Amino acid sequence: MKALSILPLAAFALLLPTLTFAQDVKTVYRPEVHGTIAALPPTAIVPGTRTVKQPPTPQQVIDRNYRWANAYRVAPRVNYPAVAMRERAIAKAQAQLRRSS
Repeated sequence: MKALSILPLAAFALLLPTLTFAQDVKTVYRPEVHGTIAALPPTAIVPGTRTVKQPPTPQQVIDRNYRWANAYRVAPRVNYPAVAMRERAIAKAQAQLRRSS
């Protein structure tokens, strides 16, 4: 009986380092290797190569938030605060559109 309780503990102790290491590894599928998984080394971040993202236009904000609000409305349990937040974002973007045109 004691051996049966020690067996899962030993298996866990042997697999623990593998499981903790596997959480940080990126994996890719390579068909030429026939079902094995190749681990890629982490890419180095080169300092000074930041890209500047342009803020979305008011029309893009309206389109995106309109889709999100509809998705929240048709869900089985309506998330009313999320719908209200999206509607406020739509109203703010529409006001920006009226001011700019």
